Amino acid sequence: MSKNTILRIISALALIIVIGSCFMAGPIESLILILVIGAIIVDEIFCNFFKEKRFSGLYFFSQSLCIVPFLFFNFIFKNELVYGLFVKMSLALNIVLLFYLIYSEIDSELVWKKGKNYSILTGLFVLFPIMSVAAIINSVDWFHFVVVLLVVNYAMDTGAWFIGKNFGKRKLWPSVSPKKTVEGLLGGAVFAGLLGGLF
Repeated sequence: MSKNTILRIISALALIIVIGSCFMAGPIESLILILVIGAIIVDEIFCNFFKEKRFSGLYFFSQSLCIVPFLFFNFIFKNELVYGLFVKMSLALNIVLLFYLIYSEIDSELVWKKGKNYSILTGLFVLFPIMSVAAIINSVDWFHFVVVLLVVNYAMDTGAWFIGKNFGKRKLWPSVSPKKTVEGLLGGAVFAGLLGGLF
């Protein structure tokens, strides 16, 4: 077993322990975990993708666009219509990004060039998907839905890695992730479908 494989297994186990502990503790702890993950994603996109300065005024404003509404709609003003709106907005955003991925040149810098002008709104765009997860956590059967999400996610990642490592030949997007392959993507999708369906 390679060193990379061992590191992946250790990090996956550590992540499972942290996430599992929060979910076992209850919905409030789970919501706090989702908020922390959202803040990390904002940081990653704002600083590493758009190359903006961390801890600048714009950085904190962008973070607040994610953190403040999340806290308000999950701990002060809970409303199913609001959750539904965020889910629809998140779905619309994903559809737009999917069309961009399919119909643009694979090495296109359009998103980076256009998005950099609006990097301050990073927090708002991250808010949509994390509020969608919050909508699940605030539902009656939240724990079962979250477990399904984790199973599908884990299966996708693990299946893609093992199939891509052993059978991958055609590169998926070399400029973004040189080792990812089309075979890995398809293998991950099959694994996710099978495990999600079985669950």
